[in-house]
Amino acid sequence: MDTDERAMFVPLRSNARTLLAGRPVGIVRRRLKQASLIYDSIYLEDGALTITAGPNGAIVMPVPTSESTTFQTAQQRHTAPGQRFVMSLGEESAPGVPSDQLRNFINSETSILWVPTLTPFARELPSGCSWVQFVRPQSAPEVKRTAEEWKRRDLRNESLRTSLPVQFVRSTVVSHANQDLALAAHAGVSVMQDEMHQQVLGNRFDDRVGWKASGFALPLLVPDVGELDWATIAAIRKHEAMKSFRRILFEIEATALDEARRGDIEAAVRHAFERYWVEAVGKVTGLAAIPKVAVVELGIGTMTGVLTSGFAGPVGVAVGAGVGASIATAQTAISTIRARRNKSWVSVYSEIRTATKTQQTSPGSRRSTPAGD
Repeated sequence: MDTDERAMFVPLRSNARTLLAGRPVGIVRRRLKQASLIYDSIYLEDGALTITAGPNGAIVMPVPTSESTTFQTAQQRHTAPGQRFVMSLGEESAPGVPSDQLRNFINSETSILWVPTLTPFARELPSGCSWVQFVRPQSAPEVKRTAEEWKRRDLRNESLRTSLPVQFVRSTVVSHANQDLALAAHAGVSVMQDEMHQQVLGNRFDDRVGWKASGFALPLLVPDVGELDWATIAAIRKHEAMKSFRRILFEIEATALDEARRGDIEAAVRHAFERYWVEAVGKVTGLAAIPKVAVVELGIGTMTGVLTSGFAGPVGVAVGAGVGASIATAQTAISTIRARRNKSWVSVYSEIRTATKTQQTSPGSRRSTPAGD
């Protein structure tokens, strides 16, 4: 991947709770549209999984491709009180001949029953949507070692024990979050996670972790980007100054994070934007018109949380207990001074602002729900 390009990975496991038909998957859709303007490429994990966990165990199984064409519904996810799941094991009497002496390996009440898939999004993407690709990632041995080291540390975290009290649910969430974080870190890409899986990184977030929030400046500066239709998103991406805009956006975020230090990130973003705007055009015409939009209004996370917008990117070295190897990344906190002074990014910002205003004021602007939601 070009070192000047930024990519985001959207895994099934770390978004399993939100991949549910209706409003939850609508949140994922809005995040994908936002990410389409922030990142050069988006990699969606192909296929589907069944994730079941309870007090006495957990099972994760792949789902046949033919059965991963729609999002799980609330009715399908609902578990009746006392509903159990069982995994039985037995030795084959001959290759391919099922055992007639099975014993229960797992027999547990059901706490979670998730069937995440991203493949239905393929039907709504515009033609020529080359920036979104479906992939089936494979974890190299070093990725697995990193994930296991992080998992061991997180399972000792008392905050996670409180927020996720069921042992095998907690273990499953921690394991999946770290598998995806490690895979993204070694690949040098950002990763998107739902709120439940964000807790894993959020509960140990400090300067040593080597991850930073990303993608949070855009919804503050330009509201309702996720409400634009895919055709408009595709048209904006074609703007000749899009790369400059992305560089400036990430610089604004790096500057804001340094200023806020877990304080008022919204104010810090606005201050950083004002400085960059002055550098680009010499005055701050219309800055007062930039709305103060709390991300909670967009339904995509908590602004002052660790992983705003649900995106996180690795920076420099990802460090965990016993993890000393440097992990190369395609992300940089600050790009060149020449890019900072480039005025062309302002035209992209103006185009996005115009598109969102048009969407808000046009008759029938309320988004229709795509089939399969």
